[in-house]
Amino acid sequence: MTMGADAAAHGSSFAVRLPAHLDSARTARQLLDDLLDERVPRLLVQDAELVLHELVINGVTHGRPDADGLIAVACTLAEKHLEIAVRDAGEGGAITPRPWSDDQPSGRGLVMVAAICESWHVDRSHGTEVSARLRW
Repeated sequence: MTMGADAAAHGSSFAVRLPAHLDSARTARQLLDDLLDERVPRLLVQDAELVLHELVINGVTHGRPDADGLIAVACTLAEKHLEIAVRDAGEGGAITPRPWSDDQPSGRGLVMVAAICESWHVDRSHGTEVSARLRW
């Protein structure tokens, strides 16, 4: 695995720990592309890439890496839906979509996630995990 990532991949899923660095969004998207390749409609792939990218970037930017400097990313493909989860070691801060504004250069990620996904939620039982479900 590139970038020193620890990964486990199984036919319909992958789980990986990636460096808490912005470049990890690209690595996560490539893993997702490999998972979804020719298995789902292309529109779902594009939506899933956007959601995963936003969740990884948020985890890196607003979260906290674990003791090894990593965040966890997992994706599971099941019948007619995809689950995406990103976990960091952070425990604070509000995780809510901001109102959309054309004047703000950032802060739109969760608004897009909420619009694209069937559902999304935050689990703070072990750090912060934000997960999302896409259905086709």
